[in-house]
Amino acid sequence: MGGFVLVLAAQSQTPEATQSPTASPTGQPKVTENATFVSDGKEPEQKFSSKFGSHLEPILKEINATPKQRDTITKIVGEFKPQLEPLRRQYQDLREQFLKQMANGGSAEELMNTQLEMSRVQTEISSNYLQMRLKVRKVLTDEQIPKFEEYRKRQGWKS
Repeated sequence: MGGFVLVLAAQSQTPEATQSPTASPTGQPKVTENATFVSDGKEPEQKFSSKFGSHLEPILKEINATPKQRDTITKIVGEFKPQLEPLRRQYQDLREQFLKQMANGGSAEELMNTQLEMSRVQTEISSNYLQMRLKVRKVLTDEQIPKFEEYRKRQGWKS
């Protein structure tokens, strides 16, 4: 898993704007909460932008799943929902906490601890998705697996 780079957006301030609420006492622009994560310096990631399971039907159509496969894959996805939904919420909460700490000048220790916890939760999420993916692959035929992987690739999924 690649590292995260945090891109922060701050408004440019002229020296006259030091009295502005977005300027610090030194005249430097304050960092606002307009921040987004970029993985490995590439395009911004949209972390968990869709509801859990929202890709199930498109994947089933893409691979031309049989009724039995649909039932089995739906059950597999359902098995992982109780673990993944709370982890996804926890990650979002930690991400918001991290951004607020950055915006409000949090200490290095606070930031590092929050980042460490975010990494731990992200690893747990990735592990669950990998387990789910491996279970789903066992249900697919040799002809369906490349279609399944191509869908994943188009979505930008890594785990």
